[in-house]
Amino acid sequence: NKPQVAVGNEIEVVVKGHDPVSGLINLSHREALRRRAWQMAEEAFNNRTPLKGIVTRAVKGGVILDIGTTAFLPASQIDLRRVNDFESWIGREVEGYVIEFAPAKRRIILSRRQLLEDRRAKERTERFGQLAVGQDIEVTVKRIVDFGAFVDLGGVDGLIPRSEISWQRNARPEDFLKVDETITVRIIELNLEQNKVTLSRRQLTPNP
Repeated sequence: NKPQVAVGNEIEVVVKGHDPVSGLINLSHREALRRRAWQMAEEAFNNRTPLKGIVTRAVKGGVILDIGTTAFLPASQIDLRRVNDFESWIGREVEGYVIEFAPAKRRIILSRRQLLEDRRAKERTERFGQLAVGQDIEVTVKRIVDFGAFVDLGGVDGLIPRSEISWQRNARPEDFLKVDETITVRIIELNLEQNKVTLSRRQLTPNP
């Protein structure tokens, strides 16, 4: 970011030296901003708090961020899924944890992925707190497999086992469910430690 300096502004500066001929003191506002950025990065690293930056350019293996100074965001840490098109991220403001802070090497490395994982885990825990065994809820079918169907409960994944899809013995999941379909199911098991929600469609249909 270019320093915004105008007449009358109070700004932070670093004393760079003294000119014995003119008697003037050499100051740097840009250096003060850079030092402040390093301080903020160190605090974010020690406290594991998010730090924001602007993606300025793509390089081999990731992107460069402007956080007041230069930082690196590796490809594996950009998103929950690996990103290959780095150019599309240029100009975007991103937020992440400082996972490496090495002043001696002039190196700051961020991870947006770890921040997203933490937020997703928090949302999952909050969502689990809203669920209860015996509760009937609407879900969206995400994926159909031989042993059942995976569904989205609004930030939490659940499984309808094959045996809980229909009263019909050896029923094929694809005969009763479609991907992206919204259905009502009953929660029959919750396991927060394993992030496991087991559901039943069968229990909401008449027993033949």
